Amino acid sequence: SSEIFNPTQLKYKYENEIHANEIILLAYYIATINIESTYHSIIKSNQYQPFNGSVLTDTFQLYEQERDLIADLLPDNSKKRTRQKKSPIKIIISNPPYSIGQKSENDNAQNIKYLNLDEKIRSTYGKNSQAVRQSALYDSYIRSFRWASDRLSDDGIIAYITNASWIDNKATDGLRKSLAEEFNKIYVLNLRGNQRTSGELSRKEGGKIFGSGSRTPIAITFLIKNSKSKKKGEIFYYDIGDYLDRKQKLNKIKQFSSIKTIVENKKFENIIPNKNNDWLNKGNDEYDNFKFLSSKNKNEKNKIFEITSSGVVTSRDKWCYNYSKTKLKQNIELTINFYNQQLNRIKNKNLNIEQIKNEVSNDKKKISWSRGLFQKIQKKKRLIFDESKIMISQYRPFIKTYVYFDKDLNEVQYQLGKIFNKHDKLNPIITCTGGGNNNDFSALMINDLPDFQVMFNSQCYSLNTYNDNNLEDGLFSNQFEKHSNFEKVDNINERELIFVKKFYSDKTISKHDIFYYIYGLLHSKEFINDFSNNLKKESIRIPYVKILDDFKNFVKIGKKLSELHINFENQKKYPCKIVNFDKDIKDKKSLFRVNKMHFKKVKKVTDRTVIIYNNLITLENIPLDTYDYEINGKSAVEWVMDKQMIMRDDDTGIINDPNDYANETMKNPAYPLELIQKVITVSLETNELVKRLPKLKI
Repeated sequence: SSEIFNPTQLKYKYENEIHANEIILLAYYIATINIESTYHSIIKSNQYQPFNGSVLTDTFQLYEQERDLIADLLPDNSKKRTRQKKSPIKIIISNPPYSIGQKSENDNAQNIKYLNLDEKIRSTYGKNSQAVRQSALYDSYIRSFRWASDRLSDDGIIAYITNASWIDNKATDGLRKSLAEEFNKIYVLNLRGNQRTSGELSRKEGGKIFGSGSRTPIAITFLIKNSKSKKKGEIFYYDIGDYLDRKQKLNKIKQFSSIKTIVENKKFENIIPNKNNDWLNKGNDEYDNFKFLSSKNKNEKNKIFEITSSGVVTSRDKWCYNYSKTKLKQNIELTINFYNQQLNRIKNKNLNIEQIKNEVSNDKKKISWSRGLFQKIQKKKRLIFDESKIMISQYRPFIKTYVYFDKDLNEVQYQLGKIFNKHDKLNPIITCTGGGNNNDFSALMINDLPDFQVMFNSQCYSLNTYNDNNLEDGLFSNQFEKHSNFEKVDNINERELIFVKKFYSDKTISKHDIFYYIYGLLHSKEFINDFSNNLKKESIRIPYVKILDDFKNFVKIGKKLSELHINFENQKKYPCKIVNFDKDIKDKKSLFRVNKMHFKKVKKVTDRTVIIYNNLITLENIPLDTYDYEINGKSAVEWVMDKQMIMRDDDTGIINDPNDYANETMKNPAYPLELIQKVITVSLETNELVKRLPKLKI
C-alpha cells in the first residue's frame, strides 16, 4: 500500500521480499496475475515487471526434503523455492485449507503425511493436550499454525483466516497452550457461523462468512512474536456477536478496518486461560470434586461404572443400516461378494495397503472401503455373511432401524460386546453426548444396540455387563439363552454401593437405585446449566445430593424417565387433530406413506403446531411445549421428522425407506404417523417429570 511504502520501497519489496506459494497450477497462475496487476495499479509504471516470488510447491513439503519432485522439470521454480527457504520471514498471511482427512477410503485421497511437521505437532500441540483423540491436530489448518510458528524469525506476525473450532475445542487444548507459550500477543476475532449446530444455537451463530462454501465457524487470528517483550501469552478476544447475517458481519469488519481500531475502542476481552487451557466457556471448578461415571484409567478408584463404551462406528452406514431387513441382507451380501472378488484378484500377490488401494476397485456402488477393511484384505481374510448378525439398532433418538453388527464390516465396536446382548432386554443403557459437543448435554436410556451418533459421539453406561469366553458368540449365538460360558454381572462397582449406603446411612440402597439416580440427575436443568461447559469438554462426573429424600426422588423420577424413553413405541398417541384430505383411499400403505415431513409455513413463518405428514395427511394442534424436550441438539419430534424420511444415497444408489420398517417389521403402515404422536406424548411427559426433579443441593 502507498500509505505504508513509498514507490521505491514497494518496488524493492515486490522484487525481493514477497513470497507466495500455491500447489494447484491454475490457482498459482491466478494468484501471480493478481499480485502483478495490484502492483502495477499502485506503481502506475509503463514498464511491465513480472512477479518472481510465486512458487509452485507444497508449502509443508519445503522442509521435508531438499529437492521437490518437479525440480528437473521446472528448474526456475526450484531456484525460487531455494531462495525462499534461505530468506528470513517476518510476516505470514494465509487462509489455509481445513481438512482432517478424506471423506471415504474409496476416494484414495488421504491427507499427505509430513514426518517432520507432524512430529513437531506431536511434541508440542499433542504433548500439551489432555485429549484422548488427537486426530484433529493434523487438520491442514492446524498444521499451518505449526509450520508458520516454526518458519517465523525471532520477531514476526502470523495473520490467518481459519476454521474457528480450535478456539474452544477440547482436542485443541494443547494448541492453545502452545500458542500462549510461543507468542507474546494473540488477537482473535471470532466471526462465528458454525452451521454444525442446530436450533437456537445455530441461529445465534449467524451467517456463514464464506456463504455456502463452509459450514464451519471462522476466525481471524494474529499471532505476534516480539523478542523485546518480556510478556508471553497475552490473549485478546473479540466476538462478532449473536444473530448476525453474513453481510452484517462483513460490514462490522470493514468498519473496524484494523486491529488498532478494535483496541482503541476497547472491544477486545483479555483472556486468562484456566488449568485446562480453556479460553472460552470455562468449566465450573466444583466439577472436579464429583465422581467419574467411568474412566479408562484402570487404577481410578473415584468412578461408578466399571465399563463404558461408545456406540458402533460402521464407517459404511449406507451399507450396514437399513429400515428393511430384506434390503439390508441384499446390500451386505452384495458388498461381501464384491469384497471377496477383489480378494481373489490380489490373493496371490504380496502387497502393502497402499498398493492394494491402487489394485482393487473403488466402485462406490459395490463397496465402501475403510482402513479396517483394507487391513483385512491385506491379511487375505475372506468375508462370510451371517444373517444372525442383523439386529435392531437405536440409530438416533427415538429412531430404530436394522444394523449388520459384524466386526468385519464395522470399523469399531469398542466395548459393546461387554455392555450389550441382543437376547437380553433387561439391561438398560444410559447413552450420553460425548466430548466436543456444541449443543447442550443430554442423555437417553435405551436397550437396543447404540450407534456412535445415537447421541453425539455417544458414551454408553449399562446397568450390567457380560463376561463371556467368546464375546461375539455371546452376542449372536444362543449361548446366552443356555447360560453357557456366560456371566451377567453388575457394572456399578461394589465400592460405590458401599460408599452411597454409608453416605446416606441407608443399607437398603441398591445398585439399581444408583443407576436410576444418575439418569434422573442427568436430566436436571440445574446440573446441566451449572456444569454445561464441563459436560461438553470433560469426562462425565456426577455429584450426590445432600439429602436422602432428594436422592430417592431422583431415583423415582429417573426410573420413570427410563421406562418412558425405552418404551417410547408403546406410549399413548397424543390426540392431536389429524386431517385426512382424501378419506376415500382404502390402500393404507398409500395413505400413510411418508416421504418427508415438514412444518407448515405461512408467509415464510414456520408454524410448529402443524406438521405436514404427506400430501394426504396433516397433524394439527401440536402443543409448542413439545419442542421444549430437546435431546442431542434438537427436539425429539424433529428427530422423528428428520429420520422418518426416504433417503437415496447418490454414491451407492441405496434407498433407505422408513415405510419398509412400518410395513415389514411393525406390520403397520401408519407407524411413522403414530410414532410422531407417541413421541409428542413422550416429550410432554418428560417435560413434566423433569420439572418434578428436586432442587440440586449438592
